[in-house]
Amino acid sequence: MSKSNIEIVEGFIDQIMNQKNLEQLSEYCSDDCIIHSTPYVGLGGNFDSTADEKLILVQIAPKGPMDGHLEIGDELIRVQKDNHNVETFKELIEGLWARGPVNTEVIVTVRRNGRIITVPLNLGLIEALDLKASDIYHSAVDYLRKYWPDVKTDIQEIFSAGDRVACYAVNHGTNIEFNRSAVWGEMDIFKLKDGRITEMWFVENTLDQLKQLGYRILEPEREPA
Repeated sequence: MSKSNIEIVEGFIDQIMNQKNLEQLSEYCSDDCIIHSTPYVGLGGNFDSTADEKLILVQIAPKGPMDGHLEIGDELIRVQKDNHNVETFKELIEGLWARGPVNTEVIVTVRRNGRIITVPLNLGLIEALDLKASDIYHSAVDYLRKYWPDVKTDIQEIFSAGDRVACYAVNHGTNIEFNRSAVWGEMDIFKLKDGRITEMWFVENTLDQLKQLGYRILEPEREPA
């Protein structure tokens, strides 16, 4: 008897997200399964972090700030923002330097074919950055294993309509760097075809997660009227 779309999504969350069984990814996702990012302000790039604490650029959003300035395969080695240098792997992988108001200057230094290249960029609106699940889940699961080894996603509500499944879930776990636990929610939508997931949309409340870890949100300076 074939599984329902809800059962497939429940299995994906249990086996891939909770049990971190990457070898089963192809059982739940099509070979060209796409993860759609939500619009955000940033540089429009996706880095792979699985190679010996190196951040390698693997995707560039069309018409984003990186487009035409950086290249696939560039290794990120340093970022300057607000007169502060970010250059440790821990700081770079957190990615907080890539967030802020539109037009904020970010000076990025990369290694390309043995050469060091420094490029000034401005944060901009990224309306879409589609990620291939088979590319991103290896680095994502490696990150979870290293920094959130006990994190679990519990489905609270789930329903289906046609080829779509939507669910509300709660994540909870302990970050080993800060030795602090956190609980945060997310909303997910999955599109399925022939028993496998072909597209995903995720929206997570990462702001609450960061505040529970001890990050502080400061009131910005008010611009004169």
